[in-house]
Amino acid sequence: MGGMKSATILAVLVLGVFAQAPRAAAAPAGGINVIKIKLEQKEFDRVVVGRGKKEKTDGEISVNGGAYQTAEIGSRGQSCLIVAKRPCLSIKLENKVEFIGSNALAGKSFNLASMWQDRGYLSSKLGFDLFRALGIFDLRTEYVAVWINDKPYGLYLVTEKPKKAIERIADDAWIGRRGYKTRMEVVEKSKGVESKVVLAGFASLNQAILRQNGEALKRTLE
Repeated sequence: MGGMKSATILAVLVLGVFAQAPRAAAAPAGGINVIKIKLEQKEFDRVVVGRGKKEKTDGEISVNGGAYQTAEIGSRGQSCLIVAKRPCLSIKLENKVEFIGSNALAGKSFNLASMWQDRGYLSSKLGFDLFRALGIFDLRTEYVAVWINDKPYGLYLVTEKPKKAIERIADDAWIGRRGYKTRMEVVEKSKGVESKVVLAGFASLNQAILRQNGEALKRTLE
């Protein structure tokens, strides 16, 4: 047990070093991906510094020491927009990039999560990896050190777009849900699906979960 504690503390300390301020925005030498973002100052102020609503702009991005390419950069995350000290971003590139790591993460579009609620920078990554190992949901992620206009922004989690992951692993009909409790908003649905039928079934299930528990909920779900 003591050995396990020591290993956990060591992992937190190592990741803490990456999270504070990477020393160089060069190609990765120790297994950590590096993203460098360049924005005009007024766009930086509007998208990165400005908070409260989602914004998009064009900029340039280099991944792991590669050539800079044009990219669409946007702020994202309802909670991240309001309270996080470091921004959460969405990225859309002109050309495909690959990230080092065990999850084979590659593509033109991805999200950058600042993990602002994850104090040890471990829970988010381990959670997604656990979902993948258990066959629940295969959302590919990797750690990345982010630099914006030559300033270090610390350790982020780069993730593929959830829609891409769903389309890669699911052949069945699906619908995306955002909102809490009784408020519902359809975000995405698979092509060719009768959305009203799917949404009605989803709404019925949602109401059962909100109003029932125990054996009553079990009977409904069965």
